Amino acid sequence: MVTHKDTISLMLPHLRSILKWFFVFLSLGLSCGAGYLIAQPSSSAVFITEVKTHGNRFFSQREITRILNFQSKRYYSPQVVQSRLVELLEAYRSEGFYFSRVDSLQWLIDSDDHHFCLHVYLYEGQRLKIREIHITGNSVFSTPKILQWLQSSPSQPLRKAILEQDFQTILKTYANHGYPLCQVVLDSVVYEPSKEGAELFIKIVEGPLCRITKILVSGNKITHTNVITRELRLKPGEPFVQRNFEQIPVQLKRLSFIQLVQPPVAEFDSTGAGVIKLQVEEKNAAMFNGAVGYTPNRKNRKGYFTGLIDWTFSNLLGTGRRFAAFWERKNVNSQELRLHYLEPWIFNFPIMAEIGFRQVVQDTLFIRRIWELGLQMRLFENITFVTKLAQEFVLPDSIGRTLFHIHKSRTFRFTLELSHDGRDDFWNPRQGTFY
Repeated sequence: MVTHKDTISLMLPHLRSILKWFFVFLSLGLSCGAGYLIAQPSSSAVFITEVKTHGNRFFSQREITRILNFQSKRYYSPQVVQSRLVELLEAYRSEGFYFSRVDSLQWLIDSDDHHFCLHVYLYEGQRLKIREIHITGNSVFSTPKILQWLQSSPSQPLRKAILEQDFQTILKTYANHGYPLCQVVLDSVVYEPSKEGAELFIKIVEGPLCRITKILVSGNKITHTNVITRELRLKPGEPFVQRNFEQIPVQLKRLSFIQLVQPPVAEFDSTGAGVIKLQVEEKNAAMFNGAVGYTPNRKNRKGYFTGLIDWTFSNLLGTGRRFAAFWERKNVNSQELRLHYLEPWIFNFPIMAEIGFRQVVQDTLFIRRIWELGLQMRLFENITFVTKLAQEFVLPDSIGRTLFHIHKSRTFRFTLELSHDGRDDFWNPRQGTFY
């Protein structure tokens, strides 16, 4: 069983290693025999007052000074000086100057025996460019198609950083089309001084088409497994898609009662059969807030309860259903009652149905009752379409009719909404927007 916590990130270290050794060998081959002609001062550490460069055209004096990072009026050992010069050559080679070298160093003594002005004599050489790119081993995508993805192209400088980005692009594209085991190898680089530029030979090992056979979830004690897996865009039997795999943490954040313990893991065998493993923990799915008091009997009035009760279940019986109840009574004549229920994933589609009831008793004036039905349909990752139908009744008491002319009424409301939820956490968001 081959394990890939992140297929692309797994392949990149091998890619970087291949590129690293290739460019090391290329640099050694091009600069063999150049060496450093360092006129080393007699002391073990030197006090550098100034650095001046000669022969540089691509990098300016200021850029080279920044790369060398010699701070003025500080002592530096010969080993540090040499390592800084190596960094300078690496900077040149990262821009395609593989023939660059340090011809010599000149130390000019300042006012003190240990104070020096360092003169660096450089040879930049010719900038190596790409003459042609050859790709082999590809069958899923054509060679012209792959070449369109690359930043590297003929007549462009051969830059290691750009080539690494191109290889990463190839790996990501293959992984997003069901080939997470794809490998990209820089097979060889051919450079002939008699011809302008170098030929790159890139080999692609596509690997098998990988499909998800199962999704394993651990750590859920109350929540049903299908409540978690239905939020994912990866389904058993479908080809593996890297971008959907990377979206798993974002998708599970829609469940306020579930939290990932560690990043998801994808495992594939040699045939391409894949298993996705999720380790989760359940958060508190119930919230209660309340305080209740009792007013005892008086001469002409019976005793009554006052207070507030707010009770919410966001994962009713581990099914992902939501139920909320709210009751508040301020005095004997005023109280409010709210009930709300939400049923997620109707017929296994990302559609939620909800029903709500609200009743307000306002002193001795009127009673207001509202019934509400709604549907929520997830259109995109963070965008939801909402439609609601509500019916409101107003039932006035005799005092309300007589003194305030409140009439009995019935009202219908129909609402269409678009909701955007880009929060990174349902209960305690640190970033994102919601409207």
